[in-house]
Amino acid sequence: METEIAPLLSVFRINILNKEDVEDAGFYLNPVDKNGNVVLGDRFENIRQARAGLLDVITSVSQRLQTVDEHIPNFHQVGEKVDQITHDIPNEIMSQWEADFDDLVLRQSPSWGNKERQAADIVRIIKIAETLGIRNYMTSNECSWDSARAEYEEMLSIADSLISDHSRFPDDGFRLLSLDFGMLFCFHLLAWKCRWPSLRRWALSLLRKVPKREWLLDAKHYHAIFSRIMEIEEAQLGASAEEITQRDLVPPEHARIYDFTPQPSPSSSSSPCSSSNSSGQVVCYAVTFWSKPMGLHGPLSSVTEYMHLEASQPGETAVPSSLIDKHHPRLRTEEIASIGPRTTSAMACLEPNES
Repeated sequence: METEIAPLLSVFRINILNKEDVEDAGFYLNPVDKNGNVVLGDRFENIRQARAGLLDVITSVSQRLQTVDEHIPNFHQVGEKVDQITHDIPNEIMSQWEADFDDLVLRQSPSWGNKERQAADIVRIIKIAETLGIRNYMTSNECSWDSARAEYEEMLSIADSLISDHSRFPDDGFRLLSLDFGMLFCFHLLAWKCRWPSLRRWALSLLRKVPKREWLLDAKHYHAIFSRIMEIEEAQLGASAEEITQRDLVPPEHARIYDFTPQPSPSSSSSPCSSSNSSGQVVCYAVTFWSKPMGLHGPLSSVTEYMHLEASQPGETAVPSSLIDKHHPRLRTEEIASIGPRTTSAMACLEPNES
């Protein structure tokens, strides 16, 4: 229960439940002190303990980051106290976990088999992604993500090695379902926030190979959304895809998508996506893309495109959503009008991906 089922339930809670529910749940696998800080212990004895510890760190950091949105009504009111909440304390917790994890690897990795090494790799890639998420939580500049190129390359190398291992993914190279630590959160960084063209395309190719469904989240949905985001951003470069890759061009700030919010589009005669197949494998979503077309200090604007998102297999799926926590006034509905114009445009439906 403690080493297998409880971590799975914790991942489920983090990935699926709304933030309001996560905050109230307060579910930890390790002890928590009177101040709400996770107590990890002196050292990890195995990968399972390290994994459970990382899940608790992620839960703890997520709850601390949420206090920013709850108690700071305006981004410009962020001060030293909030900076401590979002940087110093999470970094301290993460540093403790990392020290314990490095100690575990040093002590036990020589005796590990392939299964244990892969488990350690999965834990490591999740840790890198979480660290980058914390680092960029308070940033208002999307270009700040570009400084993490070394981390992106390390994550992609690990992911490629895991996905390419035929002993782990036999037959056609992927599983249909994963209930464990997934990599969809990692690919939010690699296929969206990483704008280095060669790395981004590498990430998109790997995203097509990961387990098709992670809990109720469908990898194919995210591949379509992130591919569209790349098209929108790179359209501003005025160059072909080949030239963009060869010259290693990254989109300017005003072209970048800050966030995306999909909503199922109701089927009606007036809806541009009124058609869908009877099996429910293709659903029309109104996907709103948020950007700052007037530059970093300009207002947030949005455009909504109607997209047919094809599921990997029959069955119910969760509505795709951004898994990256980001402090931004846009997240408060009542402040949207004061941020900038909200432009909704019904684009032509994208056809389901045939490949």
